[in-house]
Amino acid sequence: MDTEKLHDFSMRDNWEVKLTRMGNIKEMQYLSKRNTKQIIQRLDKDTYMNLATGEVCEVNHMENRAGDKRSIQKTMYAGRAIINTNVTDVRKGKFVTGTYVENMTDFRKLYKDIEYFVKKMRKKYGHFEHITAREPQERGAWHFHMIMIFDRIAPYIPNHEIQDIWGHGMTFTRKLDSVDDVGAYLTAYLTDVPVLSDADILPGDVIKVNDDGKKFKKGARLKYYPPGMRVFTWSKGIKKPEVEYTDYA
Repeated sequence: MDTEKLHDFSMRDNWEVKLTRMGNIKEMQYLSKRNTKQIIQRLDKDTYMNLATGEVCEVNHMENRAGDKRSIQKTMYAGRAIINTNVTDVRKGKFVTGTYVENMTDFRKLYKDIEYFVKKMRKKYGHFEHITAREPQERGAWHFHMIMIFDRIAPYIPNHEIQDIWGHGMTFTRKLDSVDDVGAYLTAYLTDVPVLSDADILPGDVIKVNDDGKKFKKGARLKYYPPGMRVFTWSKGIKKPEVEYTDYA
């Protein structure tokens, strides 16, 4: 439900809502129906049973995440919630992007390289928690975005030092000082593709325009994510959002 329509929508005190507390943000979602009854039973990796009819069906294996929009929407929402729960003071955060010089297409290698990068950063600059998101490019290459979360004001670290520690390509650091919803800011990076020319816009593309006039294709990057891949990972000290189901009153 968008904000503009909220004022025309009349809530009743006994209606059930989902309340999510994520750091400085509290979000309420109205649940028109909450169906907890299982209707599908997975038999193996290729088949499932419809419990209502007893019919055995074949699993439609997706070639990429774009074909399963419900799954990727849940993934991005969960990532946004995790980020906003933990980034409550942007002064304590540092947003880093790391790339590869070569066309590195092995996302398993990316996992290992990030793990080693975190160990070296912590050894030199002290402990921090982190939330990391992986992003694929059209050519198949991978890079990552990481929010480092310190228990103090984040230390100043020149980008060239971070780049030396990463050691695989270029790094970029961004300030989060002017970002209210850091989770939404990062998830937009992971799903939308910048429009370089209006000639690149195809029929059916959903276009959004930022305040600065830049155009993006919404969700266009999803087709580059392999199915089953974890988009977000985080360190052990990261807090989870608090969720409860209650009535509107």
